[in-house]
Amino acid sequence: MWNKAAVAVDGSEASYQAVIKAAEMISDTGQLLLIDVKDPAIFIQPAPLGTTYGEPGATENLELLSQEWDQNARVIENKARSLLQSTKVAVQWRVVTVGMGHHGAAQVFLDTATQWEADVIVAGRHHGSRIVEGMFGSFPRWLLNHSSLPVLIVPPRAADVAP
Repeated sequence: MWNKAAVAVDGSEASYQAVIKAAEMISDTGQLLLIDVKDPAIFIQPAPLGTTYGEPGATENLELLSQEWDQNARVIENKARSLLQSTKVAVQWRVVTVGMGHHGAAQVFLDTATQWEADVIVAGRHHGSRIVEGMFGSFPRWLLNHSSLPVLIVPPRAADVAP
């Protein structure tokens, strides 16, 4: 059993399954750090052809989108905490932001878990397209390839996998 587990939580069913699995594998006096990674790069979309300078665009609405992210993060936090109500595990919540010089959400998650001195990191595996995953990579795969901490990848439940 571990004492400190960092769990990637993004509001997906896969991430909630990771929260549940981490709670099952942590000691009764253990701690969970639930981490939501805010990546501003996903807010910025290329400007469509014909757009002129000064028209409202994603970069001008970045603050609004960030506020919306924070509101959604509170909903996600509440749901994750509700899944842990019957446990004795101490729970912390943290939203961290991908900044300049980071290689993406997985790197920021790993850095946060390492600084917190986690014993293990836990992430859910989405049932996504292998083609898209092959082209762009996946959060869990990146963790497996780059983490010096033990990594637990929680597979999707059978009910969440399309036939």
